[in-house]
Amino acid sequence: MADIEVAEPLQVNGASDHPLPSSQLGQSLDPEILINYLSLLLSVTLGASQDDLEGSGSLLSAEEVPHTVKLCTRFLSEAQVALYAQKNAVSSINRDGSPGDPG
Repeated sequence: MADIEVAEPLQVNGASDHPLPSSQLGQSLDPEILINYLSLLLSVTLGASQDDLEGSGSLLSAEEVPHTVKLCTRFLSEAQVALYAQKNAVSSINRDGSPGDPG
């Protein structure tokens, strides 16, 4: 399972590091492109498979996609400096009741 989090904007002396006004940042950027990029990045950096990314509770699961799109839209439209991602270990239980490997 992979989660993403948008960091709060960092401002030094009240000034943003973005060259464009925040009103123009999200207009030309598509959150779907960012989501596709993140999927590829997470598969390389965290070893997340497509099943991991689409698994229950993960960023591309059916129930989480609207939230993921909202976070990516926010990231693109505000003066964000970081987007954090992590892979959570999810333990499974085998049919015989013994603990399975974390995912």
